[in-house]
Amino acid sequence: TVAVLDSGVNTHEEFADRMVSGWNVPDENTDVTDQCSSHGTHVAGIIGARGDNGVGIAGVAWGVKIMPVVVLSGCTGFESDCALGIQWATDNGADVINYSLQYSTGTQIFQDAASYAHAQGVIQIAASGNTSAPDNVQAPARFPEVIAVASVDNTDTRVFNSSQGAEVDFAAAGWQVYSTIGTNQYGFQNGTSMSSPHVAGIVCLIRSLV
Repeated sequence: TVAVLDSGVNTHEEFADRMVSGWNVPDENTDVTDQCSSHGTHVAGIIGARGDNGVGIAGVAWGVKIMPVVVLSGCTGFESDCALGIQWATDNGADVINYSLQYSTGTQIFQDAASYAHAQGVIQIAASGNTSAPDNVQAPARFPEVIAVASVDNTDTRVFNSSQGAEVDFAAAGWQVYSTIGTNQYGFQNGTSMSSPHVAGIVCLIRSLV
């Protein structure tokens, strides 16, 4: 089970039958409808869209269960809400957490939540950020318990706005990535938000074997 901490995840036909119960942290309810131009839905498709079905795309881990955890209000949010989302996902059975989001501060409560998930055996993967700057990996990617993923294009060159720094562990596709939007459509999005779920999907495949 991979928790997608994001703007929500729509019930897209590629993975709707593999979505498990989620939580909306800011609204304190179970409405996990995507609130930010299908951002979380796009992320979820990269991780786990069904393969070999003749439509759309194939995600990295076709059989993964997707746990939507809304930590944003629209397209923005607070580190404290993300921290609560980490705890909720960990306590409700997530094996892997994907963070396709970035925060600049990295508060202690946020770090403590990542440490809590790590102590429970949850593997965490996060976008390095889209700041363009060197030595500027964003939170939670820069936390030591989290795998940080930068962005490359189709020539394996760093995308211009991908945050750089010593904390980066991997780079993956993050330019003109095609994935799920809405409930039955597909589209292109850019950024380290798209890079992180590629690695999260690989982690899910590994976790399924060990």
